[in-house]
Amino acid sequence: MLKRFVTVFLTVCGILALCSGCKSKAEPIQPVTQGFVCEANVKYGDKSLKCELLAPGGGIFVVRVKEPKLLNGLEFNWNADEFNISYKGLNYSVDPSALPEAAFIKALKNVFSNVGVESSFKVVEDGYVFEGGSESGDYKLTVSHDGIPISLSIPALDMKVQFVNFKLNK
Repeated sequence: MLKRFVTVFLTVCGILALCSGCKSKAEPIQPVTQGFVCEANVKYGDKSLKCELLAPGGGIFVVRVKEPKLLNGLEFNWNADEFNISYKGLNYSVDPSALPEAAFIKALKNVFSNVGVESSFKVVEDGYVFEGGSESGDYKLTVSHDGIPISLSIPALDMKVQFVNFKLNK
């Protein structure tokens, strides 16, 4: 009886030891893509912009330019399929492809729409790097372990973005 108990006990311990060495594939947290407001320092070609990004959800994506001072107050508002620009009380509904200088806004929206769905990831010290493609080009989005965007790079547009002061909507 004791011999049978020892055999069963050692078998169970062996199975547990083997299973403890198994590793499952790492699963990242999903990046925060809506329900937030943050500041973005954008390098786009030879231009530098400081913007406020608002992504409350429901297809709404707003970019408010803060710097350079000449463009302070310029607002780009994407509501589902409609794209509007407003500046000092003037509002225009436009086709985004008619404004190549505003391609960075469409690129931001495209990345936040596609990341986590059409991307691969790797684990890095600060969190995760998501790599994928959108109609704006291939991108690399770095997010924290909490899923908060840290930086974005889209080489085809010569665009780099640093996200700061990130706040989730309540």
